[in-house]
Amino acid sequence: MSDFHSQSLKGSVLAIRLLWGSFFILVIAILAVGATTYEAETVIGTVLDVEKVNDLTYEHYHLHVDLLQQDEVIDVELKNGQECPVGSQVVLYQKQSKLLGNVSYEYVSCEVSY
Repeated sequence: MSDFHSQSLKGSVLAIRLLWGSFFILVIAILAVGATTYEAETVIGTVLDVEKVNDLTYEHYHLHVDLLQQDEVIDVELKNGQECPVGSQVVLYQKQSKLLGNVSYEYVSCEVSY
């Protein structure tokens, strides 16, 4: 009788471990897919300030942009010799993670207004 209970207990422990393992794998899969699912839109802003940054490898600019659709000022990095003067209108690509809510901006273009 004791041997039967011992085998039954081992089987139950194994089943519980398999269930927890399956649950853990499912959670990781949901996080992996959800973290890479984005809602994207185009936003327009006005350049408030331009900061020149010299790294060891290359020179680039950081723009301080006032977004027109939102009451927010953000920083955007320009690379590869791109420039955009203060007062210009900037078009940005806004990506927001549906799962985590993280928002990132990518520079698209700059329209200089004189």
